[in-house]
Amino acid sequence: GKWHYGKFSKVDYAYPRVATPTGFKAWASGKHTCNCSWNKVAGSNVKYLVYRGTKPTGNWGKAIATTTKTSYTNKSMKSGQKYYYMVRAVQTVNGKNYYSAYSTKDYAYPR
Repeated sequence: GKWHYGKFSKVDYAYPRVATPTGFKAWASGKHTCNCSWNKVAGSNVKYLVYRGTKPTGNWGKAIATTTKTSYTNKSMKSGQKYYYMVRAVQTVNGKNYYSAYSTKDYAYPR
């Protein structure tokens, strides 16, 4: 028995798959204030990007906040305006960011 070796296959890298935050909800809490909360995503070095819009669809632009917490308070909001919110997770591995899909949207009417 002789051993025969073939060529090595190309190395492929496994990238982290960041889970989408679940349980997202938004609500008005006090005058000119909206709150959001969601469930924690597994993994280390995870942050959350919070997005806000005044319409349910369309481009909301850049995140309004980045946090390591599973909640966010948005202050100085216009009373009676309907604000939509959503969140996504970002995990940093070796200096590179990996993003989850966006959470479901929810809305709040601040007083």
